[in-house]
Amino acid sequence: MSASATQAIAILSLACRFPGADSPEAFWQNLAAGVESVQKVPPSRWAAEHFFAPPPYQPGKSISQWGAFLDDIQRFDAAFFGISPAEASIMDPQQRILLELAHETLINAGYTNDRREGVRISVFWGIGQNGYSELTIPLLLSGQPTHPMLVANNIRNLIAGQIAHSLNLKGPASSRKLSKQSQWTNPHWRAWKRPSSIVPLT
Repeated sequence: MSASATQAIAILSLACRFPGADSPEAFWQNLAAGVESVQKVPPSRWAAEHFFAPPPYQPGKSISQWGAFLDDIQRFDAAFFGISPAEASIMDPQQRILLELAHETLINAGYTNDRREGVRISVFWGIGQNGYSELTIPLLLSGQPTHPMLVANNIRNLIAGQIAHSLNLKGPASSRKLSKQSQWTNPHWRAWKRPSSIVPLT
């Protein structure tokens, strides 16, 4: 294996959102204390009593009323990222959360707005399922006027580009489905080796 393939990488910063923890420090404290983050479905999500039915399975019903949920997923400072309230209202919550996490990661690493000038920061993101986009299908099929960013703000493959655009990052941007992690690492390493792209945001 070549020396370049085994080059050490420094992790400068990280940010996260987990059920019951909105920072790496809070997540670690929960792990150390053995905190159980699974709870009954909160009313802010859906009325669990309307959909829950114990086994045997019934069509349209859930056999569980428990889950692990992020807090305040509707909270988002759209103006901070230069996004209008109308556009924010139709954005996939994953995009809103990832924008916040990307910003936190850069700030914690010391890359404030002025320090990003002249630095090509790349964005590589692995993304999973996107059930929120299914809610937009009836609206698109209805023939009613929709926001011009409705589709773009609900496509998984565009999330990295949205982050790069909103945070004014100049390096390559790539999103990959988590089921293809082995393929996702290839552009990451290629960009890492390029002198013009020295700070991957992953």
